[in-house]
Amino acid sequence: MSADVTARRLRSLATEDEPPALPPSQVDLGRVLKIGRRRRRLRGLAATGSAAAAVATVAVVVGTWAAVDHRPLVAPTSSATAAVAEPTVAACRVERLQGPWGGTPQLVMDPTGRYLAGYIDESRGGRRHAVMWTAGAFTELHLPVAAPTPMAVNSRGMIAGRAQRNQQSTGWLFHDGTFVELHQPPGAKAVFVNGMNANGDVVGEAEFSDGRGMAVVWWFGSSEATLLSNAANSVAFAIDDNGTAYGTLGDGDQAAYWPKGQPARSLPGPDGGNVGKVFHVAGGWAIGVGAAGPDGEARWVVWNLATHGSRWTAPLGLAEVEAVNAQGWLAGSTEGLGSRKPSRPAVRRYGVTQVLPPLNEDQTTGTADGISADGHTVTGTFDPGPFDPTAGGAAPEDRVIWHC
Repeated sequence: MSADVTARRLRSLATEDEPPALPPSQVDLGRVLKIGRRRRRLRGLAATGSAAAAVATVAVVVGTWAAVDHRPLVAPTSSATAAVAEPTVAACRVERLQGPWGGTPQLVMDPTGRYLAGYIDESRGGRRHAVMWTAGAFTELHLPVAAPTPMAVNSRGMIAGRAQRNQQSTGWLFHDGTFVELHQPPGAKAVFVNGMNANGDVVGEAEFSDGRGMAVVWWFGSSEATLLSNAANSVAFAIDDNGTAYGTLGDGDQAAYWPKGQPARSLPGPDGGNVGKVFHVAGGWAIGVGAAGPDGEARWVVWNLATHGSRWTAPLGLAEVEAVNAQGWLAGSTEGLGSRKPSRPAVRRYGVTQVLPPLNEDQTTGTADGISADGHTVTGTFDPGPFDPTAGGAAPEDRVIWHC
């Protein structure tokens, strides 16, 4: 599959509509893009006792930033980013999340593991419901947009996401019952929200009529977009609590970060190169994909942001990585990446790689895609039946949560 086709998939909306293709990268990064595209899909899970989960509703006020909570922006404290390590790796209990309306919940988790936000598509009719899950129950968010698709939720319960208007992607922020639309930068035709930090700063990508994509940020307190880079094919996927955004330049030419108010800088890869993309950041850690050079094999990477040191994740027992927490613990899978072996959900905690239990013995294929700051809550998916490398198509996934 060519890099430009995979890049288009990488940027596809979680609503399954894809924007026009962007110009291909100057570097052949088909492999990097291929293994990285899952981070652009909304994946998630949570837990509830039955399919008939109660769904509350919440009133939504469409307003401006004057109606939104304006608590002071603060840097993370040591107590918020550090957790006490356990002497041994505890066993994990798995639960299935069965949502209302007959659909499979697609959810993302906040760093504490308290909030999960996302959507459920009706099994009949296809209507999309934006939801939040907390304390064992769903709340439906009646947002005034088409195809609401939450992409991030923070520890304050703020939700940032995407929607559709005139077949183009728009961005929004929802907090304390108030809905605020995030404006496009001048000249852009669409924006794609990707991530948010604890302060409510939101990052993503703006797409222009000439096909350029540029990294963008919406600082908390303003609905106006700020371009992080004038370089074509730059994307911001994540932002830390100090306002540093992370992503890529040149659609994978460089794994990049933008200190607040400063130009982009490159993150070095394990072999000295900087080819790649940063997808997720937590505390002093980040994950993404990289390669030793333009022709190198792309692999998953974890960065220690305090030192800018990096290492490949495969020697840690993980073939694929979906999430990192503030302690540097990882969630992902042990196999996959095109192999003929089943992809088993796993976490790397306390220096140990631990395969997570399935719902039943027939489930051999899945992945973990979220891990809380204390490592006790992990989210992920399982395929419903035994692994079959020759099977075509994809059966509905089971959304699960592990309590560890």
